[in-house]
Amino acid sequence: MSNRLNRWLFCATVLLTACEDAAAPTERFTLELRGDGAPAFTVHREGGQHRVACTAQFTARARGRGVARWDGLDVVVYSPFDSTLATDTIEIPATDREFWARRELAAGEGDTAHIEIFAPQPFRNTLLFRYRVDGDTARHREAVPVTCGLLPDPSGGFPAITFVETRGSRSPLEPGDTVYVTYRASTAARLMSSTVRLSGAFAAESIRAERLEPLVDHTVAFVVPVGGAQDAAIHVTVGAWDALGRHLLRTRFDLLRTAPTATELQIRQ
Repeated sequence: MSNRLNRWLFCATVLLTACEDAAAPTERFTLELRGDGAPAFTVHREGGQHRVACTAQFTARARGRGVARWDGLDVVVYSPFDSTLATDTIEIPATDREFWARRELAAGEGDTAHIEIFAPQPFRNTLLFRYRVDGDTARHREAVPVTCGLLPDPSGGFPAITFVETRGSRSPLEPGDTVYVTYRASTAARLMSSTVRLSGAFAAESIRAERLEPLVDHTVAFVVPVGGAQDAAIHVTVGAWDALGRHLLRTRFDLLRTAPTATELQIRQ
């Protein structure tokens, strides 16, 4: 399987629906294929990357005289910066994936497929379902557009982090105390993820998958660990990534400090 195909995952579970025409068909064979509504989307983190995933449902129905046999699928990929610009076409042979319950459809028969698709950002693709008809040497295609997620506005600027506030449960901080980081991030290109990283006295990180919102407000809590550096500053870095892969980092230094080394008093009896 090619690297291009590895970037896209197509899993199908099929639910078959069928019926038979009462009379024998006499008209020319046609295959009607449509997407059944806008698919719901999720944003999740997998393999160190955030992904937008959708499960789209498609319905096919055969009419007229003849029998159609599925012959694979082409996926036309469009640029996230220009949804009219096709950047790639992924061809999936019929031998690689079975999207439909039936390998063939005769007049009056129907089939429904649920296909899960994911990509690193919201996307608009066109799925070209290929099929052949008995007695016809041509390969036919039925195109169905699919939009997954809320498409970003390419004209919008980079993400902005407009507010960062850091406070501790007390000062100076000791092991078991809590560091709170509150921040606001926004972008017209919709947020894919945001992060908070602590460094200096100790290292910690929080990564959030955003649901393609234009603006988010979060408060993240970190517990000061045992074994961190004493009498040291805690540095806070907040990051935001948009749906076009652009990001912004904002760092604040020397806002909080851990307590100095405590003197241990031992009493022997």
